[in-house]
Amino acid sequence: MIVGHGIDLVAVPRIDALLRGPLGARFVRRCFVAREFSETDLAGLTPRRVTRIAALYALKEAVAKALGVGIGAHCGFHDIERGYSDHGAPEVILRGAAIATFQTLARRAGASEDCPIPGDHLVSISHEGNHAIASVILRKKQSVAF
Repeated sequence: MIVGHGIDLVAVPRIDALLRGPLGARFVRRCFVAREFSETDLAGLTPRRVTRIAALYALKEAVAKALGVGIGAHCGFHDIERGYSDHGAPEVILRGAAIATFQTLARRAGASEDCPIPGDHLVSISHEGNHAIASVILRKKQSVAF
């Protein structure tokens, strides 16, 4: 069952300016958990790394849009984490307020269970030139009776 869909497009130069600017460390602390990116990583920024960070930022914004709330009280940047499947594909891990918001959406859509399962959501991330994009489809697995 599809619970929500979100998409976000980010200008890589905008993220590059944020990371290299005086508020770069604050931006990193606000948006990313240490497993994704930390302040210590700011010293070794390469164009490829900046593009990947822009795509990660787009992923978080896309998840917030899929939840229908944006970034705020019902879903913070730290409530959304990028993980990887056993095959290396990106996954979305919901935590804290994002789980509660997801559960509310799932119930409204008719789901009977409350627990989101990592890897149950569809994630696509891409980048080209000066842009990074992410699309997320939040899904709830349904019990199948045989």
